[in-house]
Amino acid sequence: MTTTASAWTAETGSLRPSLTVFSETRMLSALGNDLRVLYDDVTDASQPDHLMQLAALIDAHRESSGIDV
Repeated sequence: MTTTASAWTAETGSLRPSLTVFSETRMLSALGNDLRVLYDDVTDASQPDHLMQLAALIDAHRESSGIDV
């Protein structure tokens, strides 16, 4: 006697059945697109001046200390 999970694995090579009619690749692609749209405002925004000054200070300190990242 085989369980449904065993039969599914043997038939598809997957350990779990899909709960939707869409392929996993298609769902991940849609999720990726949604996340890109969500984070566009964050990634396209210019950085505040004080953050860039801090980054420059850190870089200068690394260079003078000989720290290689």
